[in-house]
Amino acid sequence: MGEPDAVRARLRAALCAEDPWSALHALKTDRTDHLAGAVGELYRPDTDRVAFGVYLTRLLRTLGESGDAVPPRLFAEPAFPAGDRQDPLRTTVRRGPRLPAALLRT
Repeated sequence: MGEPDAVRARLRAALCAEDPWSALHALKTDRTDHLAGAVGELYRPDTDRVAFGVYLTRLLRTLGESGDAVPPRLFAEPAFPAGDRQDPLRTTVRRGPRLPAALLRT
């Protein structure tokens, strides 16, 4: 199991922990580039997004620069209904990176 796979497995375990917030906070000692990628992958399936979307987007807010690229990609995902795009957009706005106008029009 490579490092990205291990990070993904630890992220899933943290989301299922009795206290997900504390478990997610403890994960931030991992390489945040792998953690940001794992969050982006877990956010995509409907079941994970519905169950863990709030946890995942709030975790992205705390990852610094490595987490900045993931919320705009999630916001731009055409398969997501409008309601599922709100948390990634909110996270993107809070982090402050510039967004292309075409993306905002979606």
